[in-house]
Amino acid sequence: MSNHAQRRDVERYDEWAKTYEDSKIQKVRNEIHHNLQDWIAGAGTKPVRILDVGCGTGMLLHGLASHFPDAEAFGIDIAPSMIEEAKAKVTSEVPMTFVQAPAEQLPFDDGQFDLVVSTICFHHWRSRAEGLAEVRRVLAPGGRFYLADHFAIGWLRPFFAITMTRSRVHTPPELDQLMAGAGLSIAEWKLLYRLGGRLPLIHGVLAQARD
Repeated sequence: MSNHAQRRDVERYDEWAKTYEDSKIQKVRNEIHHNLQDWIAGAGTKPVRILDVGCGTGMLLHGLASHFPDAEAFGIDIAPSMIEEAKAKVTSEVPMTFVQAPAEQLPFDDGQFDLVVSTICFHHWRSRAEGLAEVRRVLAPGGRFYLADHFAIGWLRPFFAITMTRSRVHTPPELDQLMAGAGLSIAEWKLLYRLGGRLPLIHGVLAQARD
């Protein structure tokens, strides 16, 4: 993605931040978050430190904190207003740390997180290759990365070609290649949301560090 396109995306999300959780699409996001949380919790993992890349107002991170109350929770987002809204929702009962930063420059030490998540923002990253390399860098040994987004699968492939956004989304082989380039490998795919209860729309992948 070009720098201009990313700036346009950031401006749009900055303007949207205060009403983000009240938007009509919120019900869809909630279902995706719920299904992702169940997937993660069902794996039997007990993370110590969680990072949400592209956290928005922190909705998913709050859900994960309820599943894993003993874990430290961190969120980053490139849109400053999203981070402001996320910080405003932090309570002493559920402490969290939110930082304004791009996916391509995560402000954390190597191997700091055993669970990294990212939902429906991968296609907004300026460089998905650089962002994935950063995720790999901050993953602890044995850590898990759950990525949920639009992918060019089935009916979505011609749809994204028609809407001129194909460069932002990837086929499974393309994603495999991106992950491998970053030192990650995909262990599992999962359908997380169907449009109208019928058409597959949002898929999730579980990736881990390559041996």
